[in-house]
Amino acid sequence: MSEAISTDAEARLPLPTLLHLPLLLDSDQTAELLNVSPRTITRLCKKGKIRAVQVGGQWRVNRDELLKQFGIA
Repeated sequence: MSEAISTDAEARLPLPTLLHLPLLLDSDQTAELLNVSPRTITRLCKKGKIRAVQVGGQWRVNRDELLKQFGIA
């Protein structure tokens, strides 16, 4: 199974919209931003493909690092 993440220019949100997101994103927010399922985000975090920390059993992803990593902003 391939875990494709969309980074097409058409799928990008305007920068002001992105910066209004919280600094630490949960799995649902990250999944919505990357157009994948929250479960995919969890798998990618566990594999280390997305830099994240686990807080109270839930993954948190730094918004700015994610935007840089996937070239969204």
